[in-house]
Amino acid sequence: MKRLLSGFALVLAFVTVSYAAVQHSASVTLYETVTVGSNTLPAGDYSLHWPDGTGVVELSISGSRHNLSVPITVTPSTATSNGAIITMSGDKTLLQGFSTKLGNLMIKDTAAK
Repeated sequence: MKRLLSGFALVLAFVTVSYAAVQHSASVTLYETVTVGSNTLPAGDYSLHWPDGTGVVELSISGSRHNLSVPITVTPSTATSNGAIITMSGDKTLLQGFSTKLGNLMIKDTAAK
C-alpha cells in the first residue's frame, strides 16, 4: 500500500510540473528593424514563447542573435497568420505586440529586459 501511495504521489508531482510548464509559442518574421523600449530588434525570424495564463505574463523573444523578455497581456485573436503590430514614431518603428493564431500579445510596458 505504501508503494502504491508513493507511486501515486510521484505521478501527481510529474503531472503538476508538466501542467505548470505549459507554454505557447509562435514564430514571426520582422521585415524591418523595430524598437522595443531601449532595445532594437533587426529584421529577421524570431521565436515567441509565453506561459498559459491571464493578466500580465512574460513574453520571451529570441532570434537573430537577440533575446529579450517583455511583459504582455494576451487577448483572443481571430488572426490566420502571425505578424508584428507596429506604429511609427518619427524615424523609429515601435513594436506594440504580435498578432498570432493563439492570441494577440500586446506589450504592456516597453521597458524590455
